[in-house]
Amino acid sequence: AESLFQYLQQVNAAIGPPIAATFLVGVFWPRANQRGAMFALLGGLVLGITLLALEPFPFLISAGITFFISLGLLVIGSYSAPAPDYEKIKDLTWSRVKYIVEQSSTKKQIFMFRAGSSLVVLMMASLWWSFR
Repeated sequence: AESLFQYLQQVNAAIGPPIAATFLVGVFWPRANQRGAMFALLGGLVLGITLLALEPFPFLISAGITFFISLGLLVIGSYSAPAPDYEKIKDLTWSRVKYIVEQSSTKKQIFMFRAGSSLVVLMMASLWWSFR
């Protein structure tokens, strides 16, 4: 690495993708389980550190490779163990969020959330457009 900041970015690119893959899949896929998470975290960590040490690609390419291999390891690991009990995880994944939000929020609150979210998206798009 040419500087300390670049080295920090390389280390983040080595250790971050398995964590991100595990979190995203855990939130959106009810079939994910502990074994799959450990496969992804440990396998992705080993791969990320190996790519950091060998530097066969630029670090952002290595981060993408590590992320997608971690996703694969998570799926393989999750299918190698029994599925989690649905009753224990039903409120922990994204599949029931809409139902839970609709049950615990008024129509006005839902409208305000959607309006605020739309405003943030419009602001981000206008900032992107102005700085492109």
